[in-house]
Amino acid sequence: MGYIFYETFKYCPHVLKEPTLCLIIPLTLLFLVRSVKNISPVKNIIFASLSFVWLIHADERCFIYFPFFVLLFLLVRPFKTNQFLKSTGTWICCVLLLMLLWGIRNYKAFNQIVILTSLTTAITPRAWGKNLVETASNFSNEYTKQKLINRRRGIAIQFGNQYEITPREYGYLDARARALIYFWQPAYFKPTFI
Repeated sequence: MGYIFYETFKYCPHVLKEPTLCLIIPLTLLFLVRSVKNISPVKNIIFASLSFVWLIHADERCFIYFPFFVLLFLLVRPFKTNQFLKSTGTWICCVLLLMLLWGIRNYKAFNQIVILTSLTTAITPRAWGKNLVETASNFSNEYTKQKLINRRRGIAIQFGNQYEITPREYGYLDARARALIYFWQPAYFKPTFI
């Protein structure tokens, strides 16, 4: 007889997100494909919304899949515009409704509209609110910033000497491009600096 270890669901989404993502992404796709094939479409759209909201709360980067999941409703055969709009509208409304409670919690916690986590406020401060990541960072004064940069430079030089590579500072755009690649790259096969 097998047992379910409930503590896994408590800690795994925060520490090791990969098993959670490997469960929820196919689960969301399964429910969406079942709704497209007209197997209890409303029920499957609701389950797909639940699993998608669980997915974006496990890892907010997965919100980027939202438009791709919406495009799945284009696969309905025979294609009817009103059916597409109805299914898409139901999907979007369910996702927004399920995110509403978390949005209210974030508004009470941060005193501003925060989508998912405070990390997303790095994108939204031009539209509303302030960047909560900057206000909570160690870069509040110039002395602390310089001390942290010098410490990181020393670690980088030690690492570079060990693997015979030379650390260097990147320009604004080059640093952003490398950070984006680093963020989405699954593995490195040789030592590198970011």
